[in-house]
Amino acid sequence: MTGPGPELQPSHVRAALEHIRQARPLPDDQVWMELLQVRQHLGDLKGGYARLHAVRQALASRLLVALGDADLRSQSDTLNLLIADFAQEHSYRQNFSLLYYRFIRADLGLEMVRLAELVHYDRRTLQRRCNEGIQQLTFDLIGHEIQLRQFGVVAGQNSEKSVVRFRNA
Repeated sequence: MTGPGPELQPSHVRAALEHIRQARPLPDDQVWMELLQVRQHLGDLKGGYARLHAVRQALASRLLVALGDADLRSQSDTLNLLIADFAQEHSYRQNFSLLYYRFIRADLGLEMVRLAELVHYDRRTLQRRCNEGIQQLTFDLIGHEIQLRQFGVVAGQNSEKSVVRFRNA
């Protein structure tokens, strides 16, 4: 078992998501570099963009595992999946889907106004969903990190069993 882990806070997750969305290099934040789930994506690379890539991979992995349909979301028909996520009355799924499309899929350029139009929700409601999603994602990241440390999972091993999936919600 590894020693004490970092004190990951929602503010760290929010800041990282903003850096990802804006493709800005991630500062040398010790919290992220202490996470095993980030280090397994970093390898021996150094620098702000390498850290950004590793954190993006870790966050995307947790969101896609939770959403349960990673293969579908890598295809071009992604906006229909977003709309389908919001057609379900499942707030966790909506929150994680919003984070995924707003931040991880920054290549789509979806601002909150456009997202609100697509899913027929008020922009303020989506902002609240985003805040809730960041809290939930932080909790999920911590839980996953605890499992990695307890079970001594090493880089490259599949650890998708550690999160509740929302596929059939």
